[in-house]
Amino acid sequence: MTPANHSITKKHLPLLLALFALCLFCASCGKKADPQPRVKTRSFELQDVAIEPTADCLSISGKLSGNAQNLERFRLDLGPVNSAEDCPGCPFLASKSIWFTPEEARLDEKSGAFSLNYCPAADNLQAPAYRWRLFGINAYDKIQHASTVARLVVMPPKAGK
Repeated sequence: MTPANHSITKKHLPLLLALFALCLFCASCGKKADPQPRVKTRSFELQDVAIEPTADCLSISGKLSGNAQNLERFRLDLGPVNSAEDCPGCPFLASKSIWFTPEEARLDEKSGAFSLNYCPAADNLQAPAYRWRLFGINAYDKIQHASTVARLVVMPPKAGK
């Protein structure tokens, strides 16, 4: 190297170091989230899930979109509340989790439609209203489960009250 070339390198050294630091900084930025499978063919989503009170029971229906064959089971999380106005902004706290197999939920793997019934009174869990959330548990444990948002269902008044 000649002395002239050596002085050009010294001039550019701060610029090169700054560029290197910028590259390191930019490489550390990015989306921070749980990893998702690259192959979406193993996942499914819950759609159009509805819950209807019928006497002392809850009738739940909905549809799985995606690969319904990978559903291992459903989990219904239920939390009794005193009334429909009982703390609407409070976090959902389930006091009971009820598990259903695809067969118990009458899952049609081709259409993805399912329907199931649960009677809280059978588990001594009686209340005028319930907060609930439904999960679809994937057979592949590394794939995120499908779930609904927490919602409220109000039971019909008992006859004679």
